[in-house]
Amino acid sequence: MWTYVGRFSCRDLLYPINSPQHPLCLDAASFYSLFNSPYTPHREGHAVDVYFLSNEALLPFEEVRVLEVKRVDTPVRRRDALNQDYLMILSLNSMYVVKTLHVEPGVKPGEKLVYGDPLGRLIISGYFLPWTEPHMHLEVRFTHDRYRARGGVKLAIARHRFIPTQNARGLEGVVSEVNNNYILLKSYKTVGEGPTPLAFNIKDSVVYVEGGYPHYGYVGVLGTRNVLGGERVGMYEVSIVENQDITTHKLLEKQGFKGIGTYVGREEIKLILRNNTPTSMVKEGDVVVIGNLSKLINVGHKVGRAG
Repeated sequence: MWTYVGRFSCRDLLYPINSPQHPLCLDAASFYSLFNSPYTPHREGHAVDVYFLSNEALLPFEEVRVLEVKRVDTPVRRRDALNQDYLMILSLNSMYVVKTLHVEPGVKPGEKLVYGDPLGRLIISGYFLPWTEPHMHLEVRFTHDRYRARGGVKLAIARHRFIPTQNARGLEGVVSEVNNNYILLKSYKTVGEGPTPLAFNIKDSVVYVEGGYPHYGYVGVLGTRNVLGGERVGMYEVSIVENQDITTHKLLEKQGFKGIGTYVGREEIKLILRNNTPTSMVKEGDVVVIGNLSKLINVGHKVGRAG
């Protein structure tokens, strides 16, 4: 079933495992993430965050109908955030709906939308942490259970773009962007290609790491063999690893970083600055050497299935 690609001819294709006839074509995305989030739907493998090149969110499904548009109050975790968010419910069929967050709707209930139609404007949600970039949060859910954080339909990767990867045994690169809370690092020592820019060797297999770690307390691991007790989903066996390696934490902290983040289709690695780390410590074009992060994922720590 995981080879199903629907009517789309897409470079970046996800599908809900309970409803493979409704694939998500993410070719319009700049990059995307299944696990780079502290929130439950991502930890369970039921959600994707889609990052766009512009401030406009685009529909990744072949056809939907708008069911609901709601405004909800939120906490505020950063100065530039709104104290509200927007929930949209889009119908796929009588059984399944699409739930989106972080998009100010430009559509109304009853409208029919097709692939590539604009949904609205990306916002800085009150749920965002200081280093979070604007994106659309998306889940596929059963129609009768459309609102909860838990219980969504698991998403699988059917196709993805290939980007250069480097081995975690020697993480280093050139700073391509400096922001108030993070920098972006682009590798110049690549060892191959894969879905994310960071690869590990575990039990003679290559796995790709996707998520924010150690700051979110877990990370998603995409592997072609069941090296971590995961579950076959789409192209990869997906495992959730909860890491507690103090040595790696201290290595990052010593250099002024809280954690690192990787995404599917994004060549750059995000290095999140600690609260007391000035942005003046680095500038674009600098070479940053983090060192060996191979212990960041330790198979001796808790390993579980995504979902």
